[in-house]
Amino acid sequence: MVLTFNQSRAIAPSHTFALFCLSLGIRPDSRPLWISPRQVIVLPVAHAFDDYASEVASRLHDAGFYAEANLSPETLNKRILEAQFAQWNYIVGIFPKDP
Repeated sequence: MVLTFNQSRAIAPSHTFALFCLSLGIRPDSRPLWISPRQVIVLPVAHAFDDYASEVASRLHDAGFYAEANLSPETLNKRILEAQFAQWNYIVGIFPKDP
């Protein structure tokens, strides 16, 4: 297939944008935070931190973000993979405080 001058000009900016996004580590299918339907998800590492994770999610929601706390009984790895698959912009982990 031979591209004419007009066709090659139309293709070049999209390739440039894709390379720019990849250089910044941005997925081409991701949305900016302010228009994303899934902004922040809070994942506690243990069920002992469920109350605090709910509190963090509610504080983020009160601050104007769309935030949820995933308190399901699944393993942490599975919850992280589900959050990545659902394309949450930020995944916040709740860990115990270091001594």
